[in-house]
Amino acid sequence: MELKPTVKAFMMLSPFRTALFLLFLCSPFLVSAQTVAPDSAIQHMISQTVVKQQLDETTSDVRKQIKSNPLNLSDKKISQMVAQFDQAFTADRLMKQVKTTFNEQYDPSLATSTINWLNKPLTNKILDEKKRFYSLQGERERIVHRYEMEQNPISTDRKNLLQKLTEATSANKSTTKSQTIIFRSILSAFNKLSSRNLTKTQIDGIVQNYRQQIQSQIDQGVIDQASVMFYNVDDKALGDYLSFYQSKAGRWLSSTTADGIHTALQSAADRFNKAVAEIK
Repeated sequence: MELKPTVKAFMMLSPFRTALFLLFLCSPFLVSAQTVAPDSAIQHMISQTVVKQQLDETTSDVRKQIKSNPLNLSDKKISQMVAQFDQAFTADRLMKQVKTTFNEQYDPSLATSTINWLNKPLTNKILDEKKRFYSLQGERERIVHRYEMEQNPISTDRKNLLQKLTEATSANKSTTKSQTIIFRSILSAFNKLSSRNLTKTQIDGIVQNYRQQIQSQIDQGVIDQASVMFYNVDDKALGDYLSFYQSKAGRWLSSTTADGIHTALQSAADRFNKAVAEIK
């Protein structure tokens, strides 16, 4: 049987040239086989760790603060300010930035470990409690749980466990940074629309004082929040949850989530302040 010219050429190649020939032929497949950040994996991690719910609650609280009009601006300016805030801090834009951060910091090995952990039944049970915390029913239950803990305070061991968890997830540092980003943005916006005319140096000083004032409140607040959020989670399950966040994969998930939230809030704050600067 007559061999095709391409086959004859292939058989006549030296081993080195054969390797190059095969590399050339397979290069399109090699490129497509390179590790990429799967959208489904990233979406799963973000949805399971209730990032959207956290951002929704944060922006909702800030919106209420703006509407309370602490500097007595005109109704027209407050309405314009709220409209610009809503546009800058839309959930879709915030979550898009969070996903971008996860793509930029994606680590296949750590992501796989994280997904495996997220898919465990015990993890799902704990994460369901987090999701419930941010639900309408959960908001009502917060009041009940706080009352019950006032009547029957949690044990020292439980408190220490929650303390270790907040430290492992850097919850206090992350919350402080998020609150500071938003406070600076809102302060700058009110300054622009009022007659106060604060300088950048003055704003920096006010923000720094604010950060110092809220630090101790946040340190205690994140523990109080965790005690309510995980009210129905026993110590053993909570200990397993803590162990993950003390692992390399847990630290990656925690830092990537925090970076995503902070970058999303900062980008939204920049959009907001740019839009407010154009209000007449």
